[in-house]
Amino acid sequence: MSRLAQRQPPRRHRADGDRSRRAILEAALRILRDDGLAALTHRAVAREAGVSLALTSYHFATKENLISEALDLAVAETTESLRAIAGELASADATPEMVADRLSDLMMGRLGDERLAVVSVVELSLAAARRPQLRPANAAWNDAYRAIVVELLGGCGIRETDQAARLVVATLEGLAFLQVIEADPRFEQRSLRPALRHLLRALAAAA
Repeated sequence: MSRLAQRQPPRRHRADGDRSRRAILEAALRILRDDGLAALTHRAVAREAGVSLALTSYHFATKENLISEALDLAVAETTESLRAIAGELASADATPEMVADRLSDLMMGRLGDERLAVVSVVELSLAAARRPQLRPANAAWNDAYRAIVVELLGGCGIRETDQAARLVVATLEGLAFLQVIEADPRFEQRSLRPALRHLLRALAAAA
């Protein structure tokens, strides 16, 4: 047997392991979205993911491990979307309205994403507030989110971008949380997009 053939099974094994880990994490996010942190157990996640309890426990020894990596997944996918927006606007003469509209588009996507719904991220943040060992992962989420918003704001002429980014992120997340509660069918047109445009125009005018 060639050396190449001998190496193939471990690669397949790693790929299978990566897929099972991903399925487990996505199942955890769905449980957080639908039933909250109290319902997040290894047994519930295994059932939702369609895998054995032993496999779930193998990949994630503790509930804290599972929550931390679920938050990492949420961070990775949201920041990937933000970086795509930053790359798109970097080649254009971005205006505050353009940045506001692209951030609104991203938030509407998150509100409609069954795996990374806003309520899942809220549950993860609450878990970090109650479990000190999870706070570094939650801080990484906030830092990554804010850093890309800083870049977006700087690109449309807004100064003091760190403080401005904190305000923009807080506004986005606050509006999204209200929408989770209120389920306004006209949220995007009546609240999200006008509020962000108004905020970014005001920040640009203060520059």
